[in-house]
Amino acid sequence: MGIKPSKSRQNLIDNLDCRLLNIPDNKKALQLLTNLNYFQVVNGLENIFLTTVHPKKFNKVSIFDFERLYYDSKKIATEISRALDDFEERLKSSISYHFSQSYCMNINDTMQYTNKNNYRDDAEFDGYPLNSEQYAKIIQTFKATESRNKFYFFNRGS
Repeated sequence: MGIKPSKSRQNLIDNLDCRLLNIPDNKKALQLLTNLNYFQVVNGLENIFLTTVHPKKFNKVSIFDFERLYYDSKKIATEISRALDDFEERLKSSISYHFSQSYCMNINDTMQYTNKNNYRDDAEFDGYPLNSEQYAKIIQTFKATESRNKFYFFNRGS
């Protein structure tokens, strides 16, 4: 696909109209394309609604179907992000709790999270998923970074 020149919002709407997309209210369609990015609303979702690809044609689809789908996908993305954030928070809390229960049970051990010997390098164990050839360069780069500054993980921000 070649580089396309910029088009006015009205030209974009006219182009969609030529593809048989129903545009019941031109003023609302212009407002939609003023508020939202054309690519994310139309190009990003058009494959769902196209009846033919060459040439691109729609059948019984309105521009407001795109708007509804766009907002529904944003809601789904927000919920997935919220669920991942909750999971991450629970995971971090669990790791912190269990590590503290194992290594930081008295006042003299409160800094054990800085002791590298309390961590294991799973990359040294057979069956570790990142031991494959595919990830070898990443692990080598990480180990080189780590060996240049062995306190990298513990001294950030200080």
